[in-house]
Amino acid sequence: MTSSHFSSWSRQEDKQSEQALVLLPEETPNRWEKISSYVPGKSWLEVRKHYEDLVHGVLKEELVEAVKVPIQMGLLEWSK
Repeated sequence: MTSSHFSSWSRQEDKQSEQALVLLPEETPNRWEKISSYVPGKSWLEVRKHYEDLVHGVLKEELVEAVKVPIQMGLLEWSK
């Protein structure tokens, strides 16, 4: 999830960023800068990238599950 120039995230840092996301809605000016102030040692770019990685990971997992169930039930067939 992280690229080489971004540091890893502890569970505490995840919780801090999650709390800030709840407190600061999307319309908040300078939202990512403000969110990063809740996560010591993380820049706003790191916070935004981490969030985007998490969102894309969840969406990818949901897509895989959405396709896997019909295939397992024989409702979808792959054509060659």
